[in-house]
Amino acid sequence: MRTGAIVVTWGAPKPSSFERVVEHHINLMAWYGVAVEEAVYGSFCYEQGIIASDEEGLKKAFDSGKRLV
Repeated sequence: MRTGAIVVTWGAPKPSSFERVVEHHINLMAWYGVAVEEAVYGSFCYEQGIIASDEEGLKKAFDSGKRLV
């Protein structure tokens, strides 16, 4: 089985708002033979540039990518 990660954002203010959607995509990737090692996601991304100011989230996404390569 191959490994991968999921990186998603949404505009809803609570991280729990789309946890079921993330879970669904993890299951979908498993169906295609990809084991998701980590899911990185951010909420309240309602305007351009918000993600660029999230240093913790960017570091988590970067570190996840390094582990997968």
